[in-house]
Amino acid sequence: MRPLSHKRRTVKRGRMKHERKAQKLKTRQKLLAAARELAEENADVSVTAAAQRAGISKATAYRYFSDPAVLASEAVLDIAVRDAESLLDGVENLRERVHLVTDYYRDFGREREPAFRKFLGQLMADWTPDTPNRQRGARRIPALRLALEPARDRMPAGRLEDLVMALAGCGTGFEQHIALNDVCGLDRAAADRIARAVVDAILDFYLPAEALS
Repeated sequence: MRPLSHKRRTVKRGRMKHERKAQKLKTRQKLLAAARELAEENADVSVTAAAQRAGISKATAYRYFSDPAVLASEAVLDIAVRDAESLLDGVENLRERVHLVTDYYRDFGREREPAFRKFLGQLMADWTPDTPNRQRGARRIPALRLALEPARDRMPAGRLEDLVMALAGCGTGFEQHIALNDVCGLDRAAADRIARAVVDAILDFYLPAEALS
């Protein structure tokens, strides 16, 4: 058997990394769905109960949510999120697709600011130096992957995933709103202008020009 070229090994590693992240997101969504079901039944929303309902081990569930209050809060917020497929339906321009997603998640947090501040406060209050790294903000990541789907065949998988992470971490979300509002003191119009400029700069850095045309 011929050894894999460096390029093929890089592509394979990028694909495997993407698959692992996708599986983690799937597990998280199953736990959130189970927590919503429990809440709708007026049952106690605990990590153990959600794990049992989702068919996931308790040990695995606690790696995602150690505090039932955080699980319940995120499950409630997750209900209101618009489906990414409907958000992007009929939009072909790549830059426009990405801006639709980043604008949506920035506005989503602002429109539910009290709930998001409470949710983040719970996360920060529970944090310790030994706290395992738990992924949140899971909704924006698959939405950004879908928005960037037209570019998938135009760039290496690892670089595309770096672009998704750059946009998810710096280009949208309630954390960005806190920085622009609380730290920078910007009004909504100025914050939107800066936020969209950040997204454009990230896209211009990562994507080949022909992908954005």
